Amino acid sequence: MKHNATNILKLLIPTLLFFVMFSGCKEDDYIPEVLFNYYIDVNSVEYNSVKIPGNSVYLNVAGYSGVIIHCNYTDEYVAFERACPYHPEEAGAVVEIDESMNGTCPVCESQFSLYDGSVIFGPAARPLKWYNTDLQGSILYVYN
Repeated sequence: MKHNATNILKLLIPTLLFFVMFSGCKEDDYIPEVLFNYYIDVNSVEYNSVKIPGNSVYLNVAGYSGVIIHCNYTDEYVAFERACPYHPEEAGAVVEIDESMNGTCPVCESQFSLYDGSVIFGPAARPLKWYNTDLQGSILYVYN
């Protein structure tokens, strides 16, 4: 019985060490959770442009590195974290809205659809982190 336990440990320890050593090797980094509950009035002068389908605005007061709110259709909004999922903790890796109305990371040049957050191009393998939206009248709630 003691001999079997020793054999199991001889196999288990190297296996665990292998997983510990290589578990840090991943295609994308983890974006830390930052709890928030924020709202905007889409009829306000500051955010009125986001009512037009295809338009987006930044919220720099919520999320980990800010939030992009995008209008897909009339009264249908999506919200995404601005931190690039490829390397969210790297300085400057904050997704910006480009001239083609996609989100682009200026550091790794990954490009994301603002319709659903999916990767269009680049080294990022994960989509943009999605946040909840809820439109009640002209008030758009954005939260996680």
